[in-house]
Amino acid sequence: MRIVLALALVALSFCGCAATSIDLKFLSIEPVNVADGKSRVVDIRIYQLKDSAKWDASTAAAIWDDPKAALAESLIEVKQGESIFPEKADNAQGKTITLDPLSAECKFIGIVAQFGGEDTVGKPFIVATVDEADDVVFKLTGYHIAKSAK
Repeated sequence: MRIVLALALVALSFCGCAATSIDLKFLSIEPVNVADGKSRVVDIRIYQLKDSAKWDASTAAAIWDDPKAALAESLIEVKQGESIFPEKADNAQGKTITLDPLSAECKFIGIVAQFGGEDTVGKPFIVATVDEADDVVFKLTGYHIAKSAK
């Protein structure tokens, strides 16, 4: 009986069950979202997505203003109301945001950052696979968001 129970536990541990939550790491490095010469907080929204095609064809403003219209059937859920505060690069702690629950249908994580301006370095929105999102830091600087290694 113990052998059967042990084998069942081993089998369950290798079943390929999907994660039910994910931790996303954010850094907001000065200068970021500058107004009147000072870095400002950046508000973000995090989107659970079934696929990334609609995301790739959209704009940050369209996704922020009306995610259901912009993303249609690819949108699973939106996490709103997160703020990332600016930090100096030499002692940045960052912020970890947990998505819990993470939908079993979720294949991509999209993030839109609301900046007060724009730059030519990057975009104010980004998408990553769920596996990738767990292994990178989302770095906000200037008026854009990018992925970097943890």
